[in-house]
Amino acid sequence: MSPDRRRSAGPAAAKRQPAPVRKDPLPRVVSLNVTPSRPGDGCHRHRHAYDELCLFTGSACTAIHAGVELTVRPDTLFLFRRGEEHGYINAPGDQPTLWVVHYEVDEALLDECPALQAADPAKRVWTLLDPVLGRWQELFRRLVAEHHGQRPGAASAASAWLRLLLVAVARGHEHPDRIPVATVPSRGGGEQAAADAEAARLFDLIQQHHGNPARLVGVLHRQVPNYDALRHRFRRIYGLTPAELVRRNRLMQAKHLLLETDLSIAAIAERAGYARSHEFTRHFRSEVGTTPTGFRDLGGRGSG
Repeated sequence: MSPDRRRSAGPAAAKRQPAPVRKDPLPRVVSLNVTPSRPGDGCHRHRHAYDELCLFTGSACTAIHAGVELTVRPDTLFLFRRGEEHGYINAPGDQPTLWVVHYEVDEALLDECPALQAADPAKRVWTLLDPVLGRWQELFRRLVAEHHGQRPGAASAASAWLRLLLVAVARGHEHPDRIPVATVPSRGGGEQAAADAEAARLFDLIQQHHGNPARLVGVLHRQVPNYDALRHRFRRIYGLTPAELVRRNRLMQAKHLLLETDLSIAAIAERAGYARSHEFTRHFRSEVGTTPTGFRDLGGRGSG
């Protein structure tokens, strides 16, 4: 190509450059979800390239932590380091709910909070007692809401909530049986605090049943009689509507299963509440920018 042709092609070539990939601040959520498990179910031994916080609530089970099987009582929190073998096993009577976040973390935070990378796995297990458990769960709800939300600064806000959770975990290293977590204040007096508690309960009901939309409708009718009034406060607190949370939760449930299991795409679509696997694949690609198979092959990297 002559020099003149190279010069004339320059502006056109510049226009063809792809848009820069957005770099979310660290720590960064890779996937997160609140997932009710099934009796006799579990997650096979596996490793991945991300750190993970996993809180088991509501039931006992057997956890695999750094390759070792441990009996887990309810309300136990684990920090699994990247590359560490982990999983869980439910006995026929076990049905814990898992509060899980996979994340990337900056080295500066690890240097400041060495408990987040403690070499001894036993130092990365905590029991959350009331009222700490409730406070920790509310921080997790705020993290979920910001990660799912579309408000300005959502990525930075999600990073901030995740950082707060990790710092709380690191401070818990000083108290092996508990984690000190700051209270998320409620605005207003007793009535508003009660409304906040109802909104949190609605949040948890959605988390428990989002994979079965038809059942969720019935649950809301029976257990949330003031749903129409409550959904407005829900949006003010969490920044998205209950319906938006359902849609985003289904996607995050799919991401979680793609990273944590070897289930087929069809099985993941069914668990995430999609009637047909091709509908799931189309929706996943439109939201994430790659297919479910591509997301699994990349280990969640480069995803939206």
